[in-house]
Amino acid sequence: MPVIRGLLPLAVFLAVMLSGPGGSAGPLGIFQWEKRVLLVFAPKFDDGRYRGQVALIERNRDGILDRDMQVLEIIGTENVMGFPTPAAKVDARALRKQYDIGRDEFAALLIGKDGGVKSRTAAPADMCDLFDLIDGMAMRRDEMKERGKSIACIGH
Repeated sequence: MPVIRGLLPLAVFLAVMLSGPGGSAGPLGIFQWEKRVLLVFAPKFDDGRYRGQVALIERNRDGILDRDMQVLEIIGTENVMGFPTPAAKVDARALRKQYDIGRDEFAALLIGKDGGVKSRTAAPADMCDLFDLIDGMAMRRDEMKERGKSIACIGH
């Protein structure tokens, strides 16, 4: 019994730490420790910055998959689309609130597997810069050792 009593506080501490701020993993909890998430917020589908970001994403689909990334496109406050998997269970309003992004704002955020914000920009994110950032992370370096060569970025 003393071993169990000694481990219980540690187990509770770890559960709280891994679940993120406020004891909840938030809207992205389903991806934590599994995927790096690129959040693309746009006020509407015809926003030029959004269209530019989508073009960069499309050119780099293989590199996105290679880096265990999930792309979520949040348009307005209602639409959330995902690549490579659909994002039906992600709440657009909750994401905007969590990351303090207004309904009429454009933003691109890279969220690490640990749930932390690694990059945030008010313009389309350069995929080569994001790939370089990711490839410099310790967890990614381990992935590259296991998998071999990584897929390079396709620039503008």
